[in-house]
Amino acid sequence: MKKFFYAANLIISLLFIVSCQDENLAEVQPSSQHALKTRSVTPDYFDWENADWMPTPPGQTRIPSPWIGQGSLASTYGTDVIEDRLKSDGWELLYSTFTTNVSGPLQNPYFVLYNKYRGLMRIFLYTTTQFISPSSYIEDCLSINSNHNTRLFDFLASEISIPGVTSVNRIKQIQPKPFDGSLPLASNKWYMMQYELAYDPDIVKIPYNQIQLVWNLNFYDVENISMGGDLQAEINGTIGNTGKDWKSDAKDATKKVGTGLLSGVGVSLWERTKKGTDGSNKLGLNKSVFNKIGEGLKSAVSAATHGVFGDIVNVFSAIIGSQKISPVPINMNVSGNVTLKGTLSSSGSLPSMPISFWMPGTNISSSAVGYIPLYNKPLGVINFSDCPKFPISYHETSRLYNDDSLPGDGLVQEFYEAATVHTEGDFSNYLIINPEIEKIADVDIVSQQILKKSGDNYVPPVQVYENISYSNPYLAYAGKTEIIDMDFVVKFIIAVTPKKGGDTYYIIKTLDLKEEWK
Repeated sequence: MKKFFYAANLIISLLFIVSCQDENLAEVQPSSQHALKTRSVTPDYFDWENADWMPTPPGQTRIPSPWIGQGSLASTYGTDVIEDRLKSDGWELLYSTFTTNVSGPLQNPYFVLYNKYRGLMRIFLYTTTQFISPSSYIEDCLSINSNHNTRLFDFLASEISIPGVTSVNRIKQIQPKPFDGSLPLASNKWYMMQYELAYDPDIVKIPYNQIQLVWNLNFYDVENISMGGDLQAEINGTIGNTGKDWKSDAKDATKKVGTGLLSGVGVSLWERTKKGTDGSNKLGLNKSVFNKIGEGLKSAVSAATHGVFGDIVNVFSAIIGSQKISPVPINMNVSGNVTLKGTLSSSGSLPSMPISFWMPGTNISSSAVGYIPLYNKPLGVINFSDCPKFPISYHETSRLYNDDSLPGDGLVQEFYEAATVHTEGDFSNYLIINPEIEKIADVDIVSQQILKKSGDNYVPPVQVYENISYSNPYLAYAGKTEIIDMDFVVKFIIAVTPKKGGDTYYIIKTLDLKEEWK
């Protein structure tokens, strides 16, 4: 009797499986009798936070998690980043190709985490391919495949937010070498790429099948790297060049890549790139800027439990100033002019690239082909609607007088210029907040600080700037030069506090101001 029931159950199960497979392959027409069958694939959910081993099919060699063990991320990142993966801190599983429900071994599987409180997306890739080509650097590229303009990459495209500029849909980053001396590209090894995404309110209006996120990974062997004007053996921080062909530029020793974006993740990057106590560093950054970054990190971070400081690093966001915020993870940013020079000897792409997936936040149909995101809400926490107008009152006078000590007739014409600016302002109405985040967190502006560019830094402005010049060639110029190039920004420190309780997270962004002369 038991054998009969077992055989009957087996036949029923086989018929059910065949029936399901046939239904999934056939186009099922909607009717009043039954709903449209789904063709989309929902990724397997797994406990990435505590997993010792990744989900893999029977027969495949077990793959350890990225956090510890063979091939872990420890060669590139410190524990402050590796331990920053908790669900309670806002991390969500966005995509995953790790599964036990396939017949063959997984090839270069990956998963994607997204932090809803910080707008950070991290792609974790495990290489199963055997490599024989040497590589000194890895380049990752994230792009948007769509005819629609988007603002998702606003924080990746520039060190300063400048709303209204041409939208950027492609970002490239050159990753640094592992600090432990291991080769960048190897088999059975984990890689992590991070992107700080901006909120785009128009994403929800785009049909799901008209926009995709596309990601790929290349490798290059390049020698004789020069950064910040100093020749050095290797790149120590990530360079984001927003789509420029850095390989071609690197062949020309006289050509600058442009204003590169030096990026580092975690406190350990700052510690590893110090060359001395005076601010000398391997990143090619101004010494005072480098020191201020370190001060900001130390005063604002609990390194063992939290600590992500940006994907794109820029000076204005890195300098906290007199405000001490702790302990929180902060998206820290620092900029620098980057020059690369060298010879490209070999290059290649990882197999199965590029990888594409549907854009989260769009209305993805149940009949969509391929993977759909597990977290399907608009990405990003904040953005800005426009560049605020910053009024500057301009005043000019002149006078004639005689100076008998000068050759000739001693006639002098003195020109006086004065620019009066505001040292405070409220620009909160330019801030755009993701409504999905407002449902789960309180988003508040902690401070708005107006800053003026001064060399490599942005400093608090004075109320009046003056220039004095003279017509007599024997009288030296005795004025200031601030009026010639007035460049102002406003630095926001924004607090994101989960409604359910827990740590407050801070986002620091700098918004460009449009000077309006009166």
